[in-house]
Amino acid sequence: MNKELEYIRIEDKKYIEYIIQLTYKSPLNYLKEISNKMKSYEKAGYLLMDTFLYSGKVDNRFIELYWNGKCIEQDTIKYIKLLQSKYKKITNNYIRKNKEILEDSVLSELQKKMILKGIDM
Repeated sequence: MNKELEYIRIEDKKYIEYIIQLTYKSPLNYLKEISNKMKSYEKAGYLLMDTFLYSGKVDNRFIELYWNGKCIEQDTIKYIKLLQSKYKKITNNYIRKNKEILEDSVLSELQKKMILKGIDM
């Protein structure tokens, strides 16, 4: 697998882009890549990154970042706990359509089977 991030434009009150991390590498390794990708998108706003395949099923698997239209503001990067399941559902549906990405994750075999059977995590 060559792709390490999946970018999804979302219609949301707060977030302008949803990013799914597709590997087990540290999410901080991708800040430059995210900045380069977002340069074509001139709108400022918050980005939401799901690190599920890196961090596993933990409460703070989501990272919030602020894109000011030119760069990510480093002091805005933080792990957050989201209660809305709609974001988890987006990630789980993406995983089900691209099963091979489970191989490059920290998820247990049981978690992988649960996701593939339609149980959202």
